[in-house]
Amino acid sequence: MAAPLIIRSIRAFLVVCAVVWGFGVVEGVFSLRQQLAGREPLIPVDELSVAWRFLLFAAALFAFVAIGRRWRSGRWTALVLASVAIARTLPGVSYPWRVVLGDVSAQPPGPMMFAYSSREEAVIALLMRAGLCCWFALLIVHLAAGATVRSYFADSAVNADSLRR
Repeated sequence: MAAPLIIRSIRAFLVVCAVVWGFGVVEGVFSLRQQLAGREPLIPVDELSVAWRFLLFAAALFAFVAIGRRWRSGRWTALVLASVAIARTLPGVSYPWRVVLGDVSAQPPGPMMFAYSSREEAVIALLMRAGLCCWFALLIVHLAAGATVRSYFADSAVNADSLRR
């Protein structure tokens, strides 16, 4: 039996999270190595942020495997990761919103390479971030209270009994 669309969507979300946070771990390790060697990294990081990225990366991988095996812990881990993703995306909405309103002198959160060169770029960034927040919120609602998700994980006891025989 194929997994429902919402389960496939949640697993796609977890793959995207694992890739993004995995790149964050790799970038953080390289930046830490540059800092230890006395060179100036492109984006300065500390050990705690690299450890946080690694924890999120490992949690995304665990949730991906756990949902594939219909473990209930995967459902709740994915719900927490979607909450973390929405919490990390929402603050980033303020900078493009200020640019859309005309405050082009606003400083981006991070290096200047993240500055927008036009109002159209800021509108696209704002729409993308708002779309991501809506997608994360939809995943959270479905994971917490969706009937399809509940029935998918309720079948896990039946599947576990058939594997033991």
